[in-house]
Amino acid sequence: PDLVFEIVSIGSVKRDLDEKFHLYEQSGVKEYWVVFPFEKQVSVYLLEGTEYKLMDHFQFNSKISSANLIGFSLDLEKVSED
Repeated sequence: PDLVFEIVSIGSVKRDLDEKFHLYEQSGVKEYWVVFPFEKQVSVYLLEGTEYKLMDHFQFNSKISSANLIGFSLDLEKVSED
């Protein structure tokens, strides 16, 4: 896939942030958005060569545009719960 969203849950933090991160990286997923619902933050990673590079952290009041899916953006404020 060109883009994967991972929603981190309290019960699977290690699996979400370690195992899946490396699995997607090794599989060549170009863009990886990690959603931290309790921190109200999204971290965006882009694959550069064979490794992910952190592009930025976004708060839930931000709008994020995909680097790989032209025209796709997500207004986090509209999809988040308070």
